[in-house]
Amino acid sequence: MSEFHGDSAFRHEALQQLIRVLEKVREDDRPFDMSSWYDDENSQDIKLLTMPAEDCGTASCAAGWAARDPWFIERGFKLVELNEDDETLIVHYGESYGYDACMDFFKLPIETTTYLFGGQNPDDIESTIRRIEHVLAA
Repeated sequence: MSEFHGDSAFRHEALQQLIRVLEKVREDDRPFDMSSWYDDENSQDIKLLTMPAEDCGTASCAAGWAARDPWFIERGFKLVELNEDDETLIVHYGESYGYDACMDFFKLPIETTTYLFGGQNPDDIESTIRRIEHVLAA
């Protein structure tokens, strides 16, 4: 993996928080799918983990679940509408969207961002948590 950039203490905390979110998703038996950033057919009943909200309509991937969690939302990592004419929501942080938002928020190089959040990854939460733990140990 490429060398990390930015605040390593924040990156460590953010990745630990991501594990917490995914463990809660697993515990609550919520839908999880790393193959897509958006799925309007299978996400109609998915709500925020710990706070009530209107249906967000995003895919149930690691980034999508994180962007619904209060810890992440308070720090600016959230879901926003892609554009006014489309109800599609996308992960947003600062001035960045999608992979770039993940890269900027978690302070990761693109290779590591893809390793953690890429659609080529297996769809099970355990594999996703193991990848995060691998990055934390690096």
